[in-house]
Amino acid sequence: MPARMPAKPTRTSAFRLGAALVSLSLALLPTSLATPQAHAAGRGQVCFFLDTDSAGGAGHAGWAVKDTARADHYIWGTFQGPTMKQPLAMGARIAGGTWRDLTAKGSILAPSKYEFYRCQTTASGSIAHAQRTYRALARTSYDLLTNNCLTGAGEIFRAYSPAMSTRHLPVGLGGRPNGGGLSPTYYIKTRLTSHASGWGPVNRY
Repeated sequence: MPARMPAKPTRTSAFRLGAALVSLSLALLPTSLATPQAHAAGRGQVCFFLDTDSAGGAGHAGWAVKDTARADHYIWGTFQGPTMKQPLAMGARIAGGTWRDLTAKGSILAPSKYEFYRCQTTASGSIAHAQRTYRALARTSYDLLTNNCLTGAGEIFRAYSPAMSTRHLPVGLGGRPNGGGLSPTYYIKTRLTSHASGWGPVNRY
């Protein structure tokens, strides 16, 4: 008697197998670029971005804040500092969109430009206040100790959420606000751990 041929997989079983393989593939994908934490509308979030290679290891900081009116919308930016043509300029840049837009190849905070990020959740936050402070800072003059990429990010965080006090954004050298006088690398990776509360881990970007 000839051997019975195995039953042809049904459409349902094939679908289930495909779904299982997709789920396994997703589980194996690297998660370093995942949204820092999923929040419903109403919750706020602030994030530092860090490039440790800039300024001889002193580092360069970028920033992002979450739009509390939408579940996945952020504004982000950086203060690039002066250039030969504009020796006192803040070099301000800003953009907005989803977390996927923020991490895209062409973003001003692209993973090719920054190595780490570190975030904190806030009970609330005002995008309008953050944007207003950004525009005001963009018109000021750069100062290496008191008005730079790191201190500018801190000012935006404070405007965004009143909860971002010195408890969460510790002072820098000589009591300068927002880490003034300290390097972005030291402030974001070390001082926010030893002298502040509420910050998540330093994540590889």
